[in-house]
Order: sequence, then C-alpha cells, then structure tokens
Amino acid sequence: QDAAWQLRGRALRLEHRDLGLEQRVALGGCLGDPPKDEDLVGALEALAHEEAALSLYKDLLDVVADASVYLEEYARGMIGQEELHTMELKKMLRDYEH
Repeated sequence: QDAAWQLRGRALRLEHRDLGLEQRVALGGCLGDPPKDEDLVGALEALAHEEAALSLYKDLLDVVADASVYLEEYARGMIGQEELHTMELKKMLRDYEH
C-alpha cells in the first residue's frame, strides 16, 4: 500500500501543477490571441506531466491488480482521465501547428 500511496501522491502533485498550465493555455486560446511561444512551452510541459501521471497510474494498476477491485477501478478511472487530458493537449498542440 505504501507504493500505491506514493504513486498517488506523485500523480496528484503533477495534476495540480498541470492545472495552471492548462488553464493558461486555454485562456490564451479563448482570448483569440495568436499562440505565444510560452503557451506552446506550457502545453508541451503539461503533456509531459500528463504522460508521466498516466505512466504512474498504469504502474499503480499493476501493483494493485488482483489485490483490490476498488483500487483497480480507481486506477482505471484515473488512467481514463489522464488519457483524456493527454488527447486534449495533443489536439492543442496540433492547433499550434496551423
């Protein structure tokens, strides 16, 4: 359980740090301003953190497999959320290319 707790703590720290970056990028897009280099950097950093969090939740799923249905479902739910965040950031980055 210590490993699961540590993984969750790291993932939460990444999630909280990413929220500010995602909101900054989202607000920049909503204002109609052309993307700035720092917005692109923020999106790239957020993507790296989301991918790291996704990896941690997958590790958590491996650790709790067959030990706790509750923790397995929790990990699966978080994996789904991180995959969604990753897809959103990749879409944002594609928008920067145009």
